[in-house]
Amino acid sequence: MHNHVMVPRTIPSCRSCDVRHRGLLCPRCTEAAERFSRDLVVHAFRRGETLFHSGEPAHSVYVIRSGRVRVFTRWHDGDEQVLRLLGPGEILGYRPVLAGENYNASAEAVVDSAVCILPAEKVRRMLREDPDLAMRMLGRLARDLRVSEDLMMELIHRPVSQRVARLLLALLGGGASAGPGMVISAREMTRRDMARMVGTTPETISRVLRRLDQRSVLKVTRDCVRVRDLDLLHRAAGEHNPGT
Repeated sequence: MHNHVMVPRTIPSCRSCDVRHRGLLCPRCTEAAERFSRDLVVHAFRRGETLFHSGEPAHSVYVIRSGRVRVFTRWHDGDEQVLRLLGPGEILGYRPVLAGENYNASAEAVVDSAVCILPAEKVRRMLREDPDLAMRMLGRLARDLRVSEDLMMELIHRPVSQRVARLLLALLGGGASAGPGMVISAREMTRRDMARMVGTTPETISRVLRRLDQRSVLKVTRDCVRVRDLDLLHRAAGEHNPGT
């Protein structure tokens, strides 16, 4: 059973949604947006509430309207591995829906979040009726596969300082959408979570963050990590800033 509460219907429709033009499944034209609104349910998830559990049948696809959601697995000993941290406009749960499988990870709101929930059959029908959407979905699946492959290679070949910098860029949304002043809250991503995502220890994460702070790349406090210089962060990650 899902631990969530219904968002009041005073929340704007898809037509006026701030993230509509960023969401993969979200309609672009006004008429389609009105139809789309009738087929989804918007739920509010408070911090710490679960969207879905690993092992449950994949009955829905989720589009984040506001807030942040972490996707994670839990091992037999109770230890957790954070796989992704997702923000507004991003989708989750679509791969098992398309594959006809159960969810292979769990998802939890790390801050109060509003999430649009689309039934699996609605998503499948949209893909059958819209070849362009189906191709965009294939592109998303291919990019996600590349991210998984890149992560595996990074754990083998990249120094930990580069892995941490690349993780920070990923958490910020990466690329040109990130910018100076953007923040990663300690409530959203702990040092322990970051360590698990890049294959190191929380102590090493803290040392790397301190060095980046000393080089004026970041401003690091107990509560958050704030970007001071995005170009320097890209250089620390071993790449060029695509926004320049």
